[in-house]
Amino acid sequence: MRKILLALFSFCIIAFYFYWQLPNSETIVVTKTENNTTATLIPLDSRPVCTKLPQQLASLAGVDLILPPNEFLDNYRTPAKKEKIIEWLFQRPITDKTTYISNDMLLSGSLIQARKQAATISDQEKLLKLLTELKRSRNSLATFQIIPRLLVSDELIPDRWYKYRLLRYAQLYDMVETFNDFHMTEQLEETIKSIPADVLNKYCLRYNNQDILNAKLIQLADSQLSITIGQDDASPFGLPHRSANLVDLKLLKLAKPLEQATLTYGADEIASVLIARTYLKESSFTPKVFIQYADNSIPNLIMPYMPISVEGIISEKLAFLNTIRTHDKSNADIILYVNCGSDNYSPSRKQALELRELISKNQYVALLDLSANFEEKELLLPQALKFDVPLNKLCAYAGWNTFSNSAGTVLAQAVIFVGREKELSTAKQKLQLRTENLEFTVNRILDDYVYQKKLHANLKKELLMRGIEPTELNQHDHQYAQALAQFFLKNQALLLLHSNLGKTPYYTEQNNNYYIKDIDIKAKLPWPRIFEVELSTKLTIGKN
Repeated sequence: MRKILLALFSFCIIAFYFYWQLPNSETIVVTKTENNTTATLIPLDSRPVCTKLPQQLASLAGVDLILPPNEFLDNYRTPAKKEKIIEWLFQRPITDKTTYISNDMLLSGSLIQARKQAATISDQEKLLKLLTELKRSRNSLATFQIIPRLLVSDELIPDRWYKYRLLRYAQLYDMVETFNDFHMTEQLEETIKSIPADVLNKYCLRYNNQDILNAKLIQLADSQLSITIGQDDASPFGLPHRSANLVDLKLLKLAKPLEQATLTYGADEIASVLIARTYLKESSFTPKVFIQYADNSIPNLIMPYMPISVEGIISEKLAFLNTIRTHDKSNADIILYVNCGSDNYSPSRKQALELRELISKNQYVALLDLSANFEEKELLLPQALKFDVPLNKLCAYAGWNTFSNSAGTVLAQAVIFVGREKELSTAKQKLQLRTENLEFTVNRILDDYVYQKKLHANLKKELLMRGIEPTELNQHDHQYAQALAQFFLKNQALLLLHSNLGKTPYYTEQNNNYYIKDIDIKAKLPWPRIFEVELSTKLTIGKN
């Protein structure tokens, strides 16, 4: 018995030293270089992905991104104080490098509010007048407008009772207009009869008014004021798809340059991609990007809530950023490894080893890791952890929400980081940038993978078992859900640190290796629901 206990104890000691214990290193303080320029953002809404994330990416680019005070912004179903935001905006110094503006915030008070009702023609004219006035007094204006998603009325009663009929109407209307098919026309007429006229008219008015506004904004765009029109959650057919086609036709007719007016697929990531585009333009850096798919089935896959294929979305994002798509891996500035697990494909050891080899041979590798069914088993990250892929050496990572959101975020991070590192000359500056970028990457892993894929579904079940509605948390339930999230994320951060992130140096210069020694994570639920989490991640760094 003593021999068995001794052997077990010895095994635990060995496991501790070879698996759990981190390399010996001296704790150092890595301070961030002060940013020397400022920019302003009127966000899409107050969610962290529309506020904190663009701020962090702007900081990587050396810019302090200033937002309106929190008390002026929206809070879930409570709209923002639009007049206060406009007043605050005109008080901003004209020395700001760029002013980024969500038109939906100024028109409706948030993305949620914009989905509920159409902006009147009178409201549109006020917005256009405001943008014209701002154009005269600002260095550069970059505005963005969102085509609402397919079910714009899913939170309203009685509209929500007819939401699937409205969905069917929207798809059939677009298909009939496209194909002029007799049987589809019959189905459309039957669907129209099943929806009350007032509900249908309100639904159609939302898109009619949106089309009018899009046309006016494109007309207003010039070298001083750019307009990006984003298509929110959609499908290959529907009224959003029809509105996007009308935008394409308008852009073609007016022959507006891409940097003045463009259509993109997505919504939440647009501010981040605009910040990256501004950085590339001002730095005169045109990165060459090589795309490597984890499986041959991925390029033609249409992911949930996307109107076009994975390849189509990536090509659009690369064009939006004005990057060069290269097919020569050895000549690329950035290699983007794309995984999209689905019913027909799940990543395995092969993909993990492929990614590990890429990282060992190339300086800048980014990972875009999605699941068609929003399941952990379809992601590459679990396999990467299993086969010791050094995730701390990734130049960028994203795997949240819809494919366009993630593609825009990972490319924005990658091009900013790579461009900035090429600009910097000293080892100290590069260490500061590498550390800040790694902190962003760790934050994304904990949010996109740990919270969204490992915790969210289980947290939802836990709350429902207790009779708590996950999208309508009262104060007590909000604190309870937040405490569960904090506990889980803290423990997962510790596990990631000792099993992967802290085992190898994330940066080496001359004879110095730099490691993550600790991860401090603070989690809160910004809105009274569990759909998104706001994370604050701080790394403790060691040198040996």
